[in-house]
Amino acid sequence: MDSRSGDRKKSKISLCELGFAPAAYDCGRPGKEALSYIARQIVATGFNCVRFTWATFMFTRPDYSKLTVSESLDKYGLKDAKAGLVKNNPQFLNMNVVEVHQAVVNELGKNKVMVVLDNHVSQPKWCCGGGDGNGFFGDAEFDPTEWLQGLAAVARTYKGNSAVIGMSLRNELRGDRQNEADWYKYMQEGAATIHRENPDCLVIVSGLSYDTNLGFLKAKPLGVNLNNKLVYEAHWYSFGTPADKWATETNHLCGAAAKTARDNYVFLTTGDNPFPLFLSEFGIDQRGVNEADNRYISCLLAVVAETDIDWALWTFQGSYMLREGTVNLEEVYGVNDLNWDRPRNPAFLDRLQLIRQLNQAIGINTKTVAQSRWREVHSAWGWQDGNAARVSDDCSSNGSKWKYVSSSGLHLGAQDGEGKYLCLERNASDSTLVTKKMSLCWRQILLNFPTLC
Repeated sequence: MDSRSGDRKKSKISLCELGFAPAAYDCGRPGKEALSYIARQIVATGFNCVRFTWATFMFTRPDYSKLTVSESLDKYGLKDAKAGLVKNNPQFLNMNVVEVHQAVVNELGKNKVMVVLDNHVSQPKWCCGGGDGNGFFGDAEFDPTEWLQGLAAVARTYKGNSAVIGMSLRNELRGDRQNEADWYKYMQEGAATIHRENPDCLVIVSGLSYDTNLGFLKAKPLGVNLNNKLVYEAHWYSFGTPADKWATETNHLCGAAAKTARDNYVFLTTGDNPFPLFLSEFGIDQRGVNEADNRYISCLLAVVAETDIDWALWTFQGSYMLREGTVNLEEVYGVNDLNWDRPRNPAFLDRLQLIRQLNQAIGINTKTVAQSRWREVHSAWGWQDGNAARVSDDCSSNGSKWKYVSSSGLHLGAQDGEGKYLCLERNASDSTLVTKKMSLCWRQILLNFPTLC
């Protein structure tokens, strides 16, 4: 999105973002290392933006806003965490929670890290349950008037802060009370509130059903004019589908998940009146033990690379001082390991390289040519199982014509001399591209997708 206006027709900055949640519950690292080190660590791991959470009550209720860090740690008996804070960040002890929030944003800004402020919950606590009182307007802890007061307070607090590029209206609206009529009413009011108080700030609008559904906008647009500052957000996880189904039906589930994403929110980036889309949460168990996560993430990365949308990975923290009654709870979705000493899964971070880069050039009217990554030869590639694939200048034979051969649309195949399809795969031993018959995509039904030559 454009750094000034959100207008995708202008110069584009790709947000390679992290979720960071100390506003809703206590993250572990500030007690183990200096804040300046944490900010540098974010940059060192390749991210340029942080989705930084805050809770409404932090800015609307004195019993929260005036609470000092020292008082908060004493309240929950976190003696070890307090000792660590005394050692590494003593300046925080007598600050109240709002002052600490500002200090973190300012330190991120010093390190040229952009910040999106995310209204995560009302009461500071772990999110998100369907009946936790924080899910939708009118819930026990989600008074719309107080919510608007919080948005206004935060927008004023960070007005003129160059690090803050956007504010999201609310994380993961959900629950039995959710409905489209109230969504339109309060999203319009919330967006107008932020824009009135801080007109330079991007306004990020979330959908229903845990940020997975904005499909209703096809029939009725939101209808607000924010001078090209409006952005929509969505979340995408593997939740809800068993790991064994992902293992046995990978391509089918990937195709279905990609279609759901396109139908529910990716469509917003297309058409006559497109909007920027921010995939503000996705992630996996970075220990590699969740097969559903391991399979779904390739599907998600393909869609994100194709559409070149901005994104935020959940999450940065490797542990929490206190979460749901457990001290020093490990965050297995975190970039950092339990002790925040090193990245939990460097190989996974490497996989993000494709979506870190700009994959779409905005405002270029001339044709561009990309050089082939395959070596040009003057004979068609071999038609036998296990042969290496090569580029040919012969497009007349079946062996030189590729089709999408799986329901995910992520596998290519071509016919051998007997008319049977061979799939394009990467050889595990030397990473060369080879054609193989016995593969995952071979077991799929050949779809009537376009031929590629």
